[in-house]
Amino acid sequence: MKFLDSMTTGRRMKRLADQYAETFSGPAANAVLQDMAEVCKAVEPVLADDDGKVDINATLANAGRQAVYIHIRNMLRLANQSLEDIEAMFDRQDENL
Repeated sequence: MKFLDSMTTGRRMKRLADQYAETFSGPAANAVLQDMAEVCKAVEPVLADDDGKVDINATLANAGRQAVYIHIRNMLRLANQSLEDIEAMFDRQDENL
C-alpha cells in the first residue's frame, strides 16, 4: 500500500498542496510563475487560428498548457487552506454526487 493511499483524500490534497507551495516558494518563485503564465497562455484565449482557420491541434496544445498553469495556481491556493477546509470541500463534493 502506498503511503498516500492510507491517508484521507483531504489529507493527501493538503500534503500535495503543501509540497507545491514548498516547490514554488523562495525568491525565484514569482519570476518562474510569471514566466509559466506567459508560456502556458494563462490569460490568453487558447483558440489558435491561422488566417481565419482554426488550428485544432494548436488549440488543444494551448488548452493543455493553460490547464497545467491553472492546476499549479489552484494547488498553491489549497496550500493556504486548513485541512478542515479541504476535507469539508471533499465532503460537499461527495454530497453532490
